[in-house]
Order: sequence, then structure tokens, then C-alpha cells
Amino acid sequence: SEFLPGEGSTTSETVRSTFIQQYFGGENTTTLKCSETEEEPETKSIEKWTQLRCHINQDVRYMQLGLTMGLKENIEKTSPILGRNAVYAKTSLVSRLPAYLTINFIRFFYKEKENINAKVLKDIKFPMSYDAYDLCSPELKDKLTRPGTLSS
Repeated sequence: SEFLPGEGSTTSETVRSTFIQQYFGGENTTTLKCSETEEEPETKSIEKWTQLRCHINQDVRYMQLGLTMGLKENIEKTSPILGRNAVYAKTSLVSRLPAYLTINFIRFFYKEKENINAKVLKDIKFPMSYDAYDLCSPELKDKLTRPGTLSS
């Protein structure tokens, strides 16, 4: 039988996807809590990623602060209890670290007054070797040993 172009590529795509997820993929344990009502229970989920976002603004001078800010944000979504859009606090902790950590420095923000995207031209200090221990969930911290400490 003959194959059409592109057929049979699923195996190589699966291998590539597995390779990328194994070496560059991480997971976050994410908690969503409605800020406008206590009646709605918080929801937990797992989010997969291949890069962490480091948001750069006026306050961020170091990569660590940008990464920490990227894991805590407020989002707006429809609340089933309130029946309207509500503000939710989204908190994430890294529950799986990849072998190679990719960090995306987000240097653009939207200026509402001028209706334009602006680039932040600010130096951000980052180490050549990075310890992501502080971004991890308690479960992952238990599995890791802090650099410079001996495991018991």
C-alpha cells in the first residue's frame, strides 16, 4: 500500500513530543480561588509547560522575582456561583522540574493609554546556574536536596 505525504509521521512526532516533554517539560500544581466569594471552593489542577515565564516590569530587577511573580497572578473568568465574571487568584508551584529549564523573558506589555505594545528595555540579572528550589511544591521539595546540604 502507498502512503500519502505526511502519513506515518505520527510515530516520529510522538517520539519528538516525548523527548521534548522528558527533557524540557515541567508541571505546575495550580490552585484557583475566587477572590470575590468564599462560597466557591478552590480548584486544583496540573498544568504542563515547556518554559517558565519571567514577567519583566518596573519592579523586576532579578530573574527570581520575575519567575515568582509569574507563578502568582489574578485572572478573570466566569464564576458559576456568582453567574458573572469574577477575579480569581491563580497560584502555581512547580511539581515537576525538567532536565533543562527554559525561561521566557517577557519584555512586552500593553500601554492602554496609547493602545500600543511597548518593550521593556531593562537589564535583568540572572545567574548562569539557577536553583529553582524556591519555586517548587512541598512534595517536590521533599524529593530534592538543597544544594550544599547532605541528604539523610
